[in-house]
Amino acid sequence: MSRILAFDYGLKRTGVAVTDPDRIVITPLEQLLTTEQDFLEKVQRLIQEFNPDMILIGWPAHDNKILDIHEAIEIFRKKLQVQYQQLKVVYQDESFSSAEANRIYTQKHGSSGKTKKKIGQKKKQIDSLAASLILESYLQTRDFPSTHSG
Repeated sequence: MSRILAFDYGLKRTGVAVTDPDRIVITPLEQLLTTEQDFLEKVQRLIQEFNPDMILIGWPAHDNKILDIHEAIEIFRKKLQVQYQQLKVVYQDESFSSAEANRIYTQKHGSSGKTKKKIGQKKKQIDSLAASLILESYLQTRDFPSTHSG
């Protein structure tokens, strides 16, 4: 096996997480600003650094409406697929991952202290935590065979 690099793509910010080569440990990496000109260069740097064999992109499946985010995510996926043809690029339902990441963060850190700096730090951590949750969900449903017989 090899690493999986996961993105919680957003119109403003994109959270990133990665597995270890054995796909046991998930590490939240960073938040990228999707709107920055060098966004794709930063994504390329991460792909070169971690050398994954798969890229996982969160897909908001909970909303059946055609949203701007769906189109943006598809454009992002196509760019990656064209540039990295050797990599498997797949979607994973990311429904409510940001809300769950926010809940986990608040439970761990509390919600006090609403300074601009603390809010920015919180957003950075929540975005990468959301990417970790998307990755965890994928691993639980895809990589491990069920132990139930039936």
